[in-house]
Amino acid sequence: MPHTQHARPMYIRLLSGPTTTLGLFLSHSTSCSPPPPPPAKGIDRMGTSVQVTPLSGAYGEGPLCYLLAVDGFRFLLDCGWTDLCDPSHLQPLAKVAPTIDAVLLSHADIMHLGALPYAMKHLGLSAPVYATEPVFRLGILTLYDYFISQRQVSDFDLFTLDDIDAAFQNVVRLKYSQNHLLNDKGEGIVIAPHVAGHDLGGTVWKITKDGEDVVYAVDFNHRKERHLNGTALGSFVRPAVLITDAYNALNNHVYKRQQDQDFIDALVKVLTGGGSVLLPIDTAGRGAGDGMDSMLDEGSARLLLDSTPSKGAGDGMDSMLDEGSARLLLDSTPSKVISNEMTVQVKCSLAYMDFEGRSDGRSVKSVIAHVAPLKLVLVHGSAEATEHLKMHCSKNSDLHVYAPQIEETIDVTSDLCAYKVQLSEKLMSNVISKKLGEHEIAWVDAEVGKADDKLTLLPPSSTPAAHKSVLVGDLKLADFKQFLANKGLQVEFAGGALRCGEYITLRKIGDAGQKGSTGSQQIVIEGPLCEDYYKIRELLYSQFYLL
Repeated sequence: MPHTQHARPMYIRLLSGPTTTLGLFLSHSTSCSPPPPPPAKGIDRMGTSVQVTPLSGAYGEGPLCYLLAVDGFRFLLDCGWTDLCDPSHLQPLAKVAPTIDAVLLSHADIMHLGALPYAMKHLGLSAPVYATEPVFRLGILTLYDYFISQRQVSDFDLFTLDDIDAAFQNVVRLKYSQNHLLNDKGEGIVIAPHVAGHDLGGTVWKITKDGEDVVYAVDFNHRKERHLNGTALGSFVRPAVLITDAYNALNNHVYKRQQDQDFIDALVKVLTGGGSVLLPIDTAGRGAGDGMDSMLDEGSARLLLDSTPSKGAGDGMDSMLDEGSARLLLDSTPSKVISNEMTVQVKCSLAYMDFEGRSDGRSVKSVIAHVAPLKLVLVHGSAEATEHLKMHCSKNSDLHVYAPQIEETIDVTSDLCAYKVQLSEKLMSNVISKKLGEHEIAWVDAEVGKADDKLTLLPPSSTPAAHKSVLVGDLKLADFKQFLANKGLQVEFAGGALRCGEYITLRKIGDAGQKGSTGSQQIVIEGPLCEDYYKIRELLYSQFYLL
C-alpha cells in the first residue's frame, strides 16, 4: 500500500538544483536529505535562530527563569523567586531585564512568577506579559498572600500591593490552544498556551516561527486528575526544541489509586484515634486537600490546612512556638516564678506523600521519547537528576541533549535545510488543491527559477514524470476498528494487528519504528485476494486523501 504522510503547513525544502524539475508535496517533513545546494548570491537560507540562557533554575531546584531568543526576539520564560526574596539571586535577570521583549508565565506560584513585581519596579522589565486567565488571577492572589505574610513579621519593602497590581495590569490573557501572533519585532512569531496539567491554568508554551516549534514545558503532569486534564504535551510531535525540567527524573510514583488509598487510610487512622492532621497546601494552586470533602464534615475540625509554605512568615517562622515570650514583663501584680521539670511525650508523626502533580521520572522519559524533539534542553533539577536524564536521553535516542549552567548560553538553532520561495501565479493557476482540516494540500511539479533575486517556483518546461501516489492522513487502528464494526464486519485486535473477518489482517508500521515518529508510514494488508480483501481495501482508502 502507498505511504501515508501527515499533512501540516511547511516551508518548502529545495532538494535539487536551480534548473532541475522539482516535485513537491506540500506537507510537513522532518528530514532534509539529500542536502540542498548552496543558495544563490543574494538569496538567504531560511532557519530559525534559537538560543537559551538559564538565569535561574539550572542544575538546581531554584526558581525558574530562562532567557529564550528566537531570531533576536527575547522571551523571558517565567520570572520566579525564592520565599526569602533575596535581590542578589536576581543579578543574572538584572543584566538582561531591560532587553526582554515578552514574558511568558507558566504557573501561578512564587517559584514561577514571584520576582515579577520587583523586576518591573527595580530592574527595568517593561515587556508585555502573557498568561492564561487562571495564572493571571491566581498569581495575583499568591503574591498578595505572600506580601501580607511578610508584612506581618518584617518591614518588607521590596514591592507593594500597588506594585503587584501594576505588574499584572497589562497582562495579555490567552485561552488554551489560542494562537497569538506577535507584531513589530516579533513579526512572524506565534505563541500558544497549552494544558500543563500540574495546576489550574498551568501552561506548556509553544512558540512557532517559520514552521518550527520551540516548546517550553516545565512542571507538567500527564495524568488526568479530579479537576484537571492531563498535559497536552503528548500531542506535539517533533518540535525543533523542547525545553523541559529534570525535577522528578529520579522519582517514580506508586499508582495513583494506591497512593490515594494510602493517603485516606493514614488520615482515617489518625482522626479516628483522636488525633489531628496538618496538611500543607498552596495559597492558589495545588493542595493535598483537593477532593477531600468527605473528610471535612462535621466533627473533623482536627484536619487543618496550612497555606503558608514560607519559612519566613507564619508558623514556619514561629516554629509553632512564640519564642522569648517568657522574658516579657507581665502587666500584673508581682509574682513568684516556680519552675518544675516534666517530661512531655510528643505524640506526632511525619508522613510524606507526593501530591505535587508532576509527572515522575518514568513518565517524563516516556513523554520525551514520544514527543521526540530534534533538540532537548534540560533545566530545573538537581545536578544528579539533570545528569541522569541527560544520560538516559543521549543513550536511548538520537536526540541532541543540552543541560546549560546558569548564565550559559547555548545555541540550539535548527539545522533545517530550507529556503523561502515564492509560488508564481502561472504555476498556482493550474494547481488542484484538496481541503484537509484547516489546510489545503496539493502535489506540485515545478522548476526552481529566479525572479527579482528571489527563488521562484515556475511551471516545468517539459512534462514531468508521473509521481508515486501519496495517501495523506493519520489513521488510528482503534478508530478504523470502530469504523469497520459499524460497517458490519467482525474485527478484533490480536498481537498488535487488526484482524478483520476470518482471513484479513491489517498491520501499521513506520520507517522510524518508534513512537512519536513523523516519518512515512505503511499499512500492510495481509490475506488472500478474496471479496473481504477488496472490500476492506476500499474502506481503508476512503480514510485518506489521494494525491
